[in-house]
Amino acid sequence: GYPCIYTEEFSESFKDWVWPAMDAAVELILPLVSVSICFFLTANIMIQRPDHEKRDMDVEMKSYFL
Repeated sequence: GYPCIYTEEFSESFKDWVWPAMDAAVELILPLVSVSICFFLTANIMIQRPDHEKRDMDVEMKSYFL
């Protein structure tokens, strides 16, 4: 009987503590994750674009000077 009561108490406290905590974590983490994904995508595009333009400039400069 004791392990059963212990398990029931555990699941009660689990429901009382862990679910709200997970709920709050999901509400906090999901926006953070989506914002950081957007940020990294934007940053990658911004980083790649000047790199690409630099390569075009190099090609143009070489065709002028060589």
